[in-house]
Amino acid sequence: MPDSASPKRSFGPRLLLMVAVPLLLLAALEGLCSLCLFVIDIPNHGQRPMAERHHTEYDAELGWIHRPSVTLEDLYGPGRTLTVNSQRVRAKRDYATQIPAGKGRIVCSGDSFTLGYGVDDEEAWCRLLETRHPNLEVINMGQGGYGIDQAYLWYQRDGQQWEHQVHLFAFIYDDFQRMRKADFSGYGKPRLTMQDGVPVATDVPVAERSFASSWVSQNHGLLRRLSLVDAGWRLVGPDEDSSSGPPPLEFAEMLEVALGCFQSLQKQHVAANRTLVAVWLPTRSEHRGNSWDTLRQNFLAKLRGLGIATIDLVPDYRALEPLRMSSLFLAPGEVDFAAAEQHYSAKGNKYVARRIATELAKLPPFAEWLSDQ
Repeated sequence: MPDSASPKRSFGPRLLLMVAVPLLLLAALEGLCSLCLFVIDIPNHGQRPMAERHHTEYDAELGWIHRPSVTLEDLYGPGRTLTVNSQRVRAKRDYATQIPAGKGRIVCSGDSFTLGYGVDDEEAWCRLLETRHPNLEVINMGQGGYGIDQAYLWYQRDGQQWEHQVHLFAFIYDDFQRMRKADFSGYGKPRLTMQDGVPVATDVPVAERSFASSWVSQNHGLLRRLSLVDAGWRLVGPDEDSSSGPPPLEFAEMLEVALGCFQSLQKQHVAANRTLVAVWLPTRSEHRGNSWDTLRQNFLAKLRGLGIATIDLVPDYRALEPLRMSSLFLAPGEVDFAAAEQHYSAKGNKYVARRIATELAKLPPFAEWLSDQ
């Protein structure tokens, strides 16, 4: 007698198979489409590479720092070489501890604008101060992405190895905002807080994985377009509104720390008979008034109240005609790295070097050092 239950027992697996196969095919198709869209979006929405990846390495105290003894020919394009000496500063030679006889020595602290991002070694404004004025020796401690906090920490750790009469600390308005967070564009960094009136580093040692996986952090939004990544993030990642790091410093605290850095430096320099000069470098967006004007004016006034010499390049910069102003910056696409067009062109570096030299000449003993030979 036929077993009437057999067809019923086999129907369940067949039904499951009939449902599962289309779902798997649909999932595979959706995943393939997601991958295709991801590949298409990389050129349009992915972050352009950062030039610093070619010449920096992880540093537990600073986040990142120049690799020693590096020469990258044509890094920023044909004829635009970046050279780092064995002392980890941008230069084609090492510097003696002692100041050369008959010379004045300046140590420049700052970010990528001080480094000379986008131009050749000989075109960076720190180098131009030296080549235009043979009585000067200028050490370039500019580093891409640094805020005032990291520039301060680097100088405190390594900058005092060289004797010098002048510490020229240059910054842009973005350098204040960078102080608020424990990362910059995916790269982990230390932060400073005031303790007993002195800036002290927190968030150290900086996690090394943040340097190794910086592209992932920079392009997190793009990666979330992959369905598999998005699903995994929803299942095991943090909530959408939660922060993966410590909350940023409050604005007022950030300003207090920035002022504390300069106050601490001023005490050291006075004791060592050195001169500290703070320089506000203009950016493309500052050609017209903006919300940072009040901060710039008040902060520089407070520095002067501490006896610190200041140079504000913004007013003179704003007097330039728009076309001339635009020529001071790299043209879009001229240098194929992230945010390159926000940085000074070779012409812009010449302008900054000339304006800084003009202002320095008003302060003793710069008049003698800046005399042309």
